[in-house]
Amino acid sequence: MKEPDHDSEAMLRLRAETLDVRTESVPDRNVTVARDVISTDVRFDVTLLVEDVRIAEGPVTRIYADVPPIDEPQRVVVRLSRERAHVSLRVVEYERVAVGTRETIGNARLSTTLRHEELTLEQRGSDRT
Repeated sequence: MKEPDHDSEAMLRLRAETLDVRTESVPDRNVTVARDVISTDVRFDVTLLVEDVRIAEGPVTRIYADVPPIDEPQRVVVRLSRERAHVSLRVVEYERVAVGTRETIGNARLSTTLRHEELTLEQRGSDRT
């Protein structure tokens, strides 16, 4: 293209706005993740052994030498036992939870007005009639 001749040509530069979109990281909010203690009442059954007296009768052979006289009382003490439940608590780890951040992609709808320049032609009337 040749340089404009100053007497017959002039150069106009037409300009337009374009979008320049950038992003920046800004503080948004704080999230607190805490460990709370939840109490739960539980009821459960435990099987316990209990001893009872067992009396077994059986036939007797007739041996009279070791039989005590009837007038002397005879007692046998049988010691009985029973199981007693003891409940204790033990802390165990049942889950591990990782807490951190991750990035997710979202969209934001923005709007703006763009301007541009256009040529307009103004004609001035002549004095010709």
